[in-house]
Amino acid sequence: MTPQAVRRIMHAVIRLVVEGAPAEDVLVALADYGKQLNRGGHFGLGSDVYRFIIQQARTAGALARLPQWYEDLGYSLREAGRPDGASVAYHRGLELADENGDVFARFRLQIAQAHVDRVAERYDEARALLRSALESAEAFGRLDLVVRAGHESGVLAHDCGRLEEALAFYSRALHASGYGDGDHRHGRERLILDIGRALIDMGYLIEARGALAVLATTAAERFTRWTAMLNLLYLATEEDDQWRFEEYRQALARAPMPAHLRLFYYAQVAEGCTRFGLSEAARASHARAVRLAKRVRLQVPDVRSSGPRKSRVIVDPAALDDLVSAILEFTGAPRSRVDARHRSRYIEPSRPRRRLFLQRGRTPTL
Repeated sequence: MTPQAVRRIMHAVIRLVVEGAPAEDVLVALADYGKQLNRGGHFGLGSDVYRFIIQQARTAGALARLPQWYEDLGYSLREAGRPDGASVAYHRGLELADENGDVFARFRLQIAQAHVDRVAERYDEARALLRSALESAEAFGRLDLVVRAGHESGVLAHDCGRLEEALAFYSRALHASGYGDGDHRHGRERLILDIGRALIDMGYLIEARGALAVLATTAAERFTRWTAMLNLLYLATEEDDQWRFEEYRQALARAPMPAHLRLFYYAQVAEGCTRFGLSEAARASHARAVRLAKRVRLQVPDVRSSGPRKSRVIVDPAALDDLVSAILEFTGAPRSRVDARHRSRYIEPSRPRRRLFLQRGRTPTL
């Protein structure tokens, strides 16, 4: 979020108030301000804005918008590391969507709640919500919701070690999406971010690094840029690339990241500094992680490498090629050969392993 965007929106809100515009128009303008705050990574402020909007919603038009505003409030709370508050907001939004007969709002809120359930490792609940939302979105021909549900389903499958299933969902989401501006662009960037994570596990390091590097510098949302860079920090540690590690470490040092991203940063810096023999810096970063975790009541994430694991998943070459092609189209980079040293590290699907590097929006849970 740029200062110019803040000023433009706030001037519009003030003008509406001064001119005596209908209350609903003022709330809609404030909601746009809240969205810009979220895109800038100011999730605490964003949640305050949406709480105010919801409290002031009294006209019929404003009440009809409440499911969307509760979804936006839930997103602010979720990304601020408050998943319980997000669930409360999502469930209230679902109740209102049912009262209003707004089926598309219901689908969006189901997908949002599935994200919270997945992060909390309530995989069965998340899978049921996503299956319902995806089938309904396809039946109604809502490609935007197909992209969201397919993307979240891919992340869920990825977290559970079901690599082939993840590839199928990611491909499904890609085919329903396209290039564009605005919200559509943000959704595609988030999708490419998670595909990049998958490609790291599959050994396509050049493609993954290229996509993450592009996102780290050009993504519309600061949150996406930070997350991409944190993944690059992880990758530099895993590859023993101290030069790149220091580059990303310094670039993120003063970024105004929310607490749960900052916690991952401190933990990964401590791991990397240990790897590169920087004992004092490692101890200092670990101490910062412990203090921050205590203050925000989260646990320090375990980012230690588990070492190479033999792949037990047979991947459909066509589906894999589809994802690699999407990365190449996104970055304009040439195709590389798979680095066999970094092939998938999954265990059996019945025993999902802990993610070792940051996933977008993942609140640290051990």
